[in-house]
Amino acid sequence: KGMRKRFIMSLPIFSTESNFYPHELDRLADLITEVCYRKGQKIAEIGKPYQKKLWILRKGHLLVVSAKHGKLYQMRTGDYFGDKSIRDTSSEKRISSHDAIFEENSTCWVLSKEDIES
Repeated sequence: KGMRKRFIMSLPIFSTESNFYPHELDRLADLITEVCYRKGQKIAEIGKPYQKKLWILRKGHLLVVSAKHGKLYQMRTGDYFGDKSIRDTSSEKRISSHDAIFEENSTCWVLSKEDIES
């Protein structure tokens, strides 16, 4: 749990400038789910509703491709994806403008927007 808390505290969205108190970060560390993904698996797909989740890449590579701009990011261990979706205040389903595809078998820590807001 300590390693998870230290790591999420290092992310800009949870850093000391954020509105999170230490006890809230403890709770988030407890709520993190570790999920394994296979090479080629997508966590976001252009034109489909996106999930309001934050993925923290613990091992592997994730390629993020924009419908408008092509390849945007090649994410590696320690990077995260979905920070904009968890900040979305709309209750409407939003459509993804990105594909996010694992380039190799990968492991992520995952938090849902509901976890973060609870």
